[in-house]
Amino acid sequence: MVYSQDVTKRFGEALALSLTSAYGIETPCKLSEQEKLSVLGGKPSLEELCRRLKEGRYKKVIVMTGAGISVSAGIPDFRSPGSGLYETLDLEKFQLPSAEAVFDIEFFRSNPKPFFMLSKELFYAQAYKPTAAHYFIKLLSNKGLLLRCYTQVSEMDSAIVEL
Repeated sequence: MVYSQDVTKRFGEALALSLTSAYGIETPCKLSEQEKLSVLGGKPSLEELCRRLKEGRYKKVIVMTGAGISVSAGIPDFRSPGSGLYETLDLEKFQLPSAEAVFDIEFFRSNPKPFFMLSKELFYAQAYKPTAAHYFIKLLSNKGLLLRCYTQVSEMDSAIVEL
């Protein structure tokens, strides 16, 4: 099915508004609540998404992920209060002036050892298991539905292939 530019634009606006309002982000949108629901085909939910996938209504799926996709596998994100890598990193052990320095290119050029020590500790010393989100993205890929996966997760490209 081919959609007009107007419908595509309206869908993008409705989806962006839906996603941003779910996270409490204020965005200007010209669509009324009724128009948003009409463009999205109803109120978005996980159940509705699964139903529409089963029905074959989605052919080209774009997934956008962040560090949170791997947290339930035991891989820490960077900034979560109390559990993020930047808060829990042992600065003395890695000989770092700050937690952020481990990923700073200028610091790396002068002293790459902390980066490689941390990488070894995080990714080679533990056997991480893929999360449900990883398996879902792999399923989309296997079924030919995954158009793109935009992520800041460095292990994602190879992880999808290996699942």
